[in-house]
Amino acid sequence: MKRVLSIVLIIAFFLILVLLILFKLFSPSQETSTPAVQNNPFQDISAETQTIHTDTPYRTAISCYTWYLQVYMHGATPQQISTRPEASLCFTGSFISQWNELIASTGADPILLSQDYGTSWSSHISVATIGQSVHSSDQQMTLGTGSDQAVVNVHIVQTQSGAWQIDSVSGPQP
Repeated sequence: MKRVLSIVLIIAFFLILVLLILFKLFSPSQETSTPAVQNNPFQDISAETQTIHTDTPYRTAISCYTWYLQVYMHGATPQQISTRPEASLCFTGSFISQWNELIASTGADPILLSQDYGTSWSSHISVATIGQSVHSSDQQMTLGTGSDQAVVNVHIVQTQSGAWQIDSVSGPQP
């Protein structure tokens, strides 16, 4: 009887050991389930793509939205973007200073007017002038294609140096 009890205990011990090994093998590891955090979302944007053209309202709209979407899609937050030298080329200081308030009140990105972005937005950007005066221009930006499309209106102003900067972004007017 002692011999049978010993064999049962040994078998139970080995079964428990095998179960523990199987559990350890098939349980998700915390290291593999944690997404990698990108330290610098600006590092993968080449100097060529960071060239900002602000000589006309049209080129300002295209150039600034292309740059903004590239860094945004690489994980940069609007707050991080606002501190970049490129941001001060694209956006007026008064507009940048409102970003945190705009984000807090709407929950949306102040440039995209959305909480997320479409996958085709950075590769399909079109602009149409909807209003123009001597020192300001209103451009309608269409980001993306098909059902993955967003439309925003961008008010662009000319600075004293002659460059153009985005001063506000709003939803399209009905």
